[in-house]
Amino acid sequence: MIAALLALALGAGGTPQQPEITAGVDRTKVQRGDTVTLTIHVAATGNDPVRIADPELSGLELVDAREVSRVQMVDEVAQRVTERVLRLRAVRVGEATIGGLRLAPGGRAARAADLVVGVRAAAPAPPPPGVAPQRRLARPAARRSGCPV
Repeated sequence: MIAALLALALGAGGTPQQPEITAGVDRTKVQRGDTVTLTIHVAATGNDPVRIADPELSGLELVDAREVSRVQMVDEVAQRVTERVLRLRAVRVGEATIGGLRLAPGGRAARAADLVVGVRAAAPAPPPPGVAPQRRLARPAARRSGCPV
């Protein structure tokens, strides 16, 4: 009976459960130069630290990152939650991808699906205050050779 309770408290078979990793972005469509916030969330059992691998970025560059981790006891089992937040800047028009969302090598294996962000060209900047926008002038019709004037 005691062995069964101990196995239940430690998880199936007395080993930590597989960590769960999820990821999401705050926007899926941006203009070139805009920032996107990527949030990676890992939930695992046990006291061991969780190392989240750097994602593979295509069309995006890292602006800054922060990571927070906390451990709490639930029914005498340590539950670790780690959250990593990355701000990314869109640098190329098209589909930007965020791949390789996984725990760092050497740790327990877990992987999240790749994410895609649509990036469109930035709108032209408005003229500074006090400067009138330029208007296109209509061109006179071209004269054809051989036509009377």
